[in-house]
Amino acid sequence: MELVIHPNKVLRQKCIEVNFDEVDKSELEDIGRQMLEIMYNNNGAGLAHPQVAGNSRIFVMGDKDFSRIIINPVIEKQSIMTEAEQEGCLSFPNLWMPVKRAKTILAKWDSIDGKVQREFFSNFKARCFQHELDHLNGINFNERVSKLILNMAMKKQRKKNKHGR
Repeated sequence: MELVIHPNKVLRQKCIEVNFDEVDKSELEDIGRQMLEIMYNNNGAGLAHPQVAGNSRIFVMGDKDFSRIIINPVIEKQSIMTEAEQEGCLSFPNLWMPVKRAKTILAKWDSIDGKVQREFFSNFKARCFQHELDHLNGINFNERVSKLILNMAMKKQRKKNKHGR
């Protein structure tokens, strides 16, 4: 498993739902463990299956103290209140932009053993969940901002990449 970098076309694909009758728990655990390791090794807060060339509705999020393997995620409710905060993406090195997202969400997903989970997330965790869910739908964060904001961020990205920071 390796990190996929934009503009790889796999980042634009819509992922397929995990069918628990066709996959075993140990396979899902292995996918989740490898994805968490890649996320940690790259100082990320989330990683979706297409970012490692997969096509299943799986993502991981968190850090060493709080991590989740999220399978077949949906957002059941989201707050009207939104906020634009800086976001980055492991598949877009050194690209940072303010992206507008719901401040609070009620998320639903399946655990590795197929049990339905529900949890309210707010602020950074809500942002992370929404960002990774976008990946599963073939949407990248650069599509969530205006051309002007994207162009300004890409200019900064080129400068960082040129100077190796």
